[in-house]
Amino acid sequence: MASFVTRITGSYMNPAFPIDADFYDVGQVAYVLFKSSEARTRPTRVLTSYGPLQMRDPDNLSVVTRRALRLGDIITLNNDQSGSWVGDYRVAGIHHFATGSRVGDVPDRKLKHSVAK
Repeated sequence: MASFVTRITGSYMNPAFPIDADFYDVGQVAYVLFKSSEARTRPTRVLTSYGPLQMRDPDNLSVVTRRALRLGDIITLNNDQSGSWVGDYRVAGIHHFATGSRVGDVPDRKLKHSVAK
């Protein structure tokens, strides 16, 4: 499982149409996340980064190779200000804003927004 430090923005973003969101940039990638520790039927958070987030390949942890996050990956988010645990999340959708390519569940509604650091 990968761990990422994130800035909790206190704002919301529609991952399908993010243009009116605070902290939006066309060069970002949005990861739509389900909180793993709760029974949810819909995604609860969107995490954006400049370019694809990288993690160690769980299929071959002995080799220090990195790969981009994929659908179904489980990640841990920690608050950049306090260092506190935000939660464990499963990647449910990915939207590359620059190319418009989407995979998985990219809902057309606002979700809590965090920015990867």
